[in-house]
Amino acid sequence: MSRNRQSNLSARKAIDSRQKVLDMMKHELRTPVSTVIGCLELMTNSKSEADRIALIRRGRAASFNLLHEIDAIAQSVDINNQDLILNSTPFALTSLIDQSASEFSVNIRHEGLQFDAQFESPLDYIITIDGQKFNTCLSVLLAMAKYLNVSKSMLLRVRIQNEAGQKKLSLRITSDGARFSQVEFDGFWAINEGFNKIVKDSGLKKLPLFKKYNQVFNADLVNIVTPENLDICWTLPIEANTLNWQKEEITMLSKRYAVVDNLSISRDVIATLITSAGGQVSEFNSGKELLAALRRGESFNTIILDVHMPDFSGIETLEMIRAMYNAVEVPVILVSADAEILHEAMSENKTIQQVFCKPLDGQRLLDTLELSEETQIGTHKKTLKILLVEDDSISAEFVGHMLHNIGYAVEVAGTGKEARELISHKQFDVALIDLNLPDESGYDIARFIGENVPKDQQPAMLALTGNTEEADKLESKKAGMKYHICKPVSLEELRKSIQLSVHLRPTVD
Repeated sequence: MSRNRQSNLSARKAIDSRQKVLDMMKHELRTPVSTVIGCLELMTNSKSEADRIALIRRGRAASFNLLHEIDAIAQSVDINNQDLILNSTPFALTSLIDQSASEFSVNIRHEGLQFDAQFESPLDYIITIDGQKFNTCLSVLLAMAKYLNVSKSMLLRVRIQNEAGQKKLSLRITSDGARFSQVEFDGFWAINEGFNKIVKDSGLKKLPLFKKYNQVFNADLVNIVTPENLDICWTLPIEANTLNWQKEEITMLSKRYAVVDNLSISRDVIATLITSAGGQVSEFNSGKELLAALRRGESFNTIILDVHMPDFSGIETLEMIRAMYNAVEVPVILVSADAEILHEAMSENKTIQQVFCKPLDGQRLLDTLELSEETQIGTHKKTLKILLVEDDSISAEFVGHMLHNIGYAVEVAGTGKEARELISHKQFDVALIDLNLPDESGYDIARFIGENVPKDQQPAMLALTGNTEEADKLESKKAGMKYHICKPVSLEELRKSIQLSVHLRPTVD
């Protein structure tokens, strides 16, 4: 009877939690969905090309907002989950921090706040952690520090330290002065009503999630807030080592590259990746610094530009470089934590070599740079044969239409069985593989190709999926897929990723 009562109680809690999520979905998702529908209706009746382009942009922005809201709602159920566990996966710590810091930097770009993130430990640390929950906690810490901050600058310092034989990760956010006293802040932290006031005033919707995850991580939070000093230090025990668990394929670079990003940690991640492959790197924290170097006569094989920077944006910097050299084609790669702006930039600037959403796909970046040392990525003379493995008919039609517009020949398989039959009887240049099929996983299809198709006849395999977790990306690589491309994907990102993978595929005689 006791077990029955406990089961009934758990069932009621589950029903209540589900109902809360459904209620949140109806409220939070209605606005972006309404915006998308409104844009589609206005486009139907619009006769102006400029108006249609503006509506497309607005609809695209609402669609990305919709994805963010869905992620937030899905995560909110953790608050009432009594059996919450950590889904720990190995991560390169620098990439993990870079993702959250870059997203924060994008969000504050119009607020006049100077922000930097610095790594004070070796750059090759690998930690085993629940990346999603960790990023949620760090994003809340940064937002909380911004809310408390009264100065115009903020610094995040990251360090791994040993305490009594236990490795701990320390994240310290400092600035000059806070708007509350220590007593007031402690009151906000301890009382739910205080938290609700901060949430209402500053939009920190995930503060309750932070409190929950802080307990699960067994972490410590120390806040020192005075009119002269703001010091927030979050420390959590971790598993960490400096072994290269995700060794990149051998890539040899010999040219010189410019890395332009206002975040120290972002520059360090890219610079370390390039120099480890033999390239030479000059780092700049702004477009203004890069332009000054170019005027002094310095030259670079490729320029890697962050889109959002405090003085000139990456797009504005690119336009200034084009004006300086009176050239349309400039060897530029754009990076950002904002997938929406990258999609827009890629569609409107056809000469951009590639775009990368943080955290970067390191191997795809090195492959792009290696190819740029030899030749520009261009359209293939022959028509590429593409196998699209996708069970969702709408997604298959949409992606197939994109590929046909590029000029590729496409065959679609809706199941793993259909994919195996096509692969066994036909040769393809590229296989775009969804990971979630009705009869088997996309990983199984990739392994089947690797084991049953001669190496020099294997298609370049790319995961094209909605699975965005780090564990999924690692599994794709282990299964033999060249790149892991997350939906939604832009036409230009898909085209350039396919071309890059084919250029680097073993030549078929």
